[in-house]
Amino acid sequence: MTRIIFAFLCIISMASAFVTPQAASFGVTNTALEASKRPIFAAAAGMVPAIISSSAALATDGTNEWFGVDDIRLLVVLFLGHFAILSLYLAQY
Repeated sequence: MTRIIFAFLCIISMASAFVTPQAASFGVTNTALEASKRPIFAAAAGMVPAIISSSAALATDGTNEWFGVDDIRLLVVLFLGHFAILSLYLAQY
């Protein structure tokens, strides 16, 4: 019975993903940038999570090297692999 209910809720949630957006709910009509008296602070608050999450790539893991890689040759291979995949992806456009 729980599987049937779960499947039904999944179908309802999938169908609701394709509904056109309604008017603002709960009376919220402004974004953070529009509602703020100082929009520069709101913009900075939006950028902070991106800066903090990208700093994880610089974690040294005790090796004192970026990405935790000691050998520069391995680091080059890692980057070349990523660039190869990126070039394949961008070739589609």
